[in-house]
Amino acid sequence: MIGTNKKDAQDTVDTLIKNLGNAKEGAECKSFPEDHADQVADWLAARQPKLVTSAHWQVIDAFERAAGEPHGRPRVKLASLAELLRIGLG
Repeated sequence: MIGTNKKDAQDTVDTLIKNLGNAKEGAECKSFPEDHADQVADWLAARQPKLVTSAHWQVIDAFERAAGEPHGRPRVKLASLAELLRIGLG
């Protein structure tokens, strides 16, 4: 689960990277294979088919900013997961 703030999210990502490629659960990862980014992407996609990538998040961000503009607000946040997925994933 990704946290609801930047620190929690970063802690989650740090843990994923630390554990990536470890033969034993809880073992410390000393180095990363060349394709570690692809391995993380494949691992996430296999576990979460509705994965929101950075590109999807940019679509969500643009939508929220555009929704706020007519009201003189920086953005109007999407309030539900269903809305986020509908906008982000199309």
